[in-house]
Amino acid sequence: MTSTNHGCNRLNRFKKTQPYSPLLLACLLSACGGSGTDSATGSSASVGATTSSSSADLLAAQNGSSNTVASLIEQELENSNSSFSPTASLAAANPDSGEPQTVFFSERTSGFTGEVLDDTIRVTWEAFPDAGGYNIFRQGQYLATVKGSTEYIDNSVFDDSYYYEIQAFNEAEDVFTNIAEGLTVKASTFNRTDPNAPVTNEGLLDDYELVFSDEFNGSQLDSTKWNTAFLWGPDVIINSEQQYYVDINNEPNFGYNPFSFDGDSLVITTIETPDNLVADANDQAYLSGMITSYDAFKFTYGYAETRAKLPYGRGYWPAFWLLNAYYGGGEAADPEIDIMEYIGHELDAVHHTYHYFETPSDLRSTSTFTSGIDFTSDFHTFSVEWEPNLLVFYVDGIERYRLVDVNVSSEEMYVLANTAIGGWWAGPPDETTPFPNTYEIDYIRVYQKVTPFNDLQLDQPDHKIPLFDQSLDTATPSHRPTLDSWPADQRP
Repeated sequence: MTSTNHGCNRLNRFKKTQPYSPLLLACLLSACGGSGTDSATGSSASVGATTSSSSADLLAAQNGSSNTVASLIEQELENSNSSFSPTASLAAANPDSGEPQTVFFSERTSGFTGEVLDDTIRVTWEAFPDAGGYNIFRQGQYLATVKGSTEYIDNSVFDDSYYYEIQAFNEAEDVFTNIAEGLTVKASTFNRTDPNAPVTNEGLLDDYELVFSDEFNGSQLDSTKWNTAFLWGPDVIINSEQQYYVDINNEPNFGYNPFSFDGDSLVITTIETPDNLVADANDQAYLSGMITSYDAFKFTYGYAETRAKLPYGRGYWPAFWLLNAYYGGGEAADPEIDIMEYIGHELDAVHHTYHYFETPSDLRSTSTFTSGIDFTSDFHTFSVEWEPNLLVFYVDGIERYRLVDVNVSSEEMYVLANTAIGGWWAGPPDETTPFPNTYEIDYIRVYQKVTPFNDLQLDQPDHKIPLFDQSLDTATPSHRPTLDSWPADQRP
């Protein structure tokens, strides 16, 4: 079977998800601990169902009712049909032994395991009914085909992290089903490195200085740095999204605070809207949070970075991005730099996009994505270097996409981070989507050049960036509503 028969659409892969996360539940129990307001960070519902009381219980936890959260966790553990074993996972890691971990488990697919052997990695999975064989993907790319077995020995490995997925196909090799995801194997005992592995640019920030940052090490959101609402207010619905962003700066008594802190990170927790808050939430089905630096910090050109861990589940749409500070003008009108966007059921793909409006009705967009990493299982860095006529996007310090264009923004922009829910691009949540769930942000930092830029001179035709409606298969939506949809008292 050749690689042309694999039938794998990398951006529409997994229809069946495994949202249950024992690790998240354990963190919730530890975080609540009776510490009172803003202590809860969220919990995952059991597979295939969402408990009707989860949002109310989380609100109770914010008011100091830790016993409620403990009971919720016990209930979800009892009701869960997940066969994932947190005990086995922790035993395999054996963090106190001093020995490197050699056995790894997927938290998304039961029975999907990886084992570091003397010189290879063994990957095993559960058999799929009537499968004629299996395609193995590593780092988002086709690796091999196996028939008559549910095991694969990967011998082209180095000391590195490897992300695996499995796809089953029938005997006729014309029906393909993605059956296993979420397995990351971290090899460290081979004593060899990949000479062709991409490397980080160690000197990237040598001529930069830090001009804005938040390490999120406190116990509450710093309102001198962050707004908690868009300029157009909380009631304008964009892209058919289903969340209501709670503006704690202006509505501190709203009834729910999506922002909490674990000592190291800002945690944005998204919940189903409790019945008593639906009217106040513009009839939106979910409550979430967003932060912007609009009042505190704007900049032109520089390097912006976050380190974050993303939520898993269909319908989640977290982002880290830059938006222009002044609307309706400029050579490239109302530009938007999406440093990272993520669709919750595509756990190994993040998107990088640049938008601007050529006319009020003509949006131009370019987009690419980074795949082959589980962005839900650990923290990763997402950043952009923004120069005249140039954008360079990075994930974990490695360059992933470079855009050279005369229409790259030259306007002041500000920083945003948020968790959207639903919308025509992410799609609505379904019965597998876990609520509550969290977007964890370790830090946000912005740097600017010490030495002035030498403008990059370009000789290129106009309109290199395609119109959005000509690139719907790859481009991501703009987050800015049209000015005529803004409330009259909010328009610039």
